[in-house]
Amino acid sequence: MPFDALTWWTHDRPPATYGGANRSCVHGRALVSLQSVRSGLRQTPHAVLAACSGEDQAVPMLDPLARGLEADIETVINAKVRAVAIAPAGGGYHPTHSRLLELLEQVTDAGSVLCVYVVQPDPLPDRGRLEVSNPEAFDELLRYFPRLHFHFGGMLHAYEHLLRLMHRSPLLTTNLAGALGKPRLLDVVLERAAEEDLGHRLYFASGFPNLDPTSALEHLLGHNVWRRERGAPSLPSSLLRGIAERGNPVDYEPGTETGRTESGPKA
Repeated sequence: MPFDALTWWTHDRPPATYGGANRSCVHGRALVSLQSVRSGLRQTPHAVLAACSGEDQAVPMLDPLARGLEADIETVINAKVRAVAIAPAGGGYHPTHSRLLELLEQVTDAGSVLCVYVVQPDPLPDRGRLEVSNPEAFDELLRYFPRLHFHFGGMLHAYEHLLRLMHRSPLLTTNLAGALGKPRLLDVVLERAAEEDLGHRLYFASGFPNLDPTSALEHLLGHNVWRRERGAPSLPSSLLRGIAERGNPVDYEPGTETGRTESGPKA
């Protein structure tokens, strides 16, 4: 399941994030499934979130269809986390058949959440669909939560939907890390984003191994070599450099345009 800095909790070893044994959530986000923590680990969800400093909080992953969602919402509110991830394990995101609207209403009204990472289940459940990529369903979310930042990751194969949604909301960004090792997919996304003036809302997640801004820039500039070898013109270096330097949009501080790290897209 692609994410910015993915933490898996197991019964026999403590958490470690992509990019090394980064157990204090420094330099990236730790994605913590509260349902997994609750289902058999010694730590409580609140203790997991509290183990990270206020500046580098873990990102709790919530399933709108899971049992125990009420307890997870209470944990998120009490821990004052500013970003959550949503990833339904048993179905789609459509507000009419999940508790997504209720979930977001609670964590934004009673809590401190300003950003939502939308994570696609992998593999996608048989009876589930990625219905948040449906413009009508997403419009309902935007109508209810016009100031909430949505960050998409791991869905580049649905780039047609993503680009369409990005035109509907200036607070929607897309993570390109899922295109690593897939030059044809990366090429079509970059080319379309450049044509549609959406490049400023693409970013490379900072939590993956070897994906610091310098490495991301090398990877993106290397893609221009790939294009030239196939007779295609180079993409603007300003586009590629901007994506690499933008980094992970993480959470946004109230009253600022770019957020705590000053690396997020302009709101």
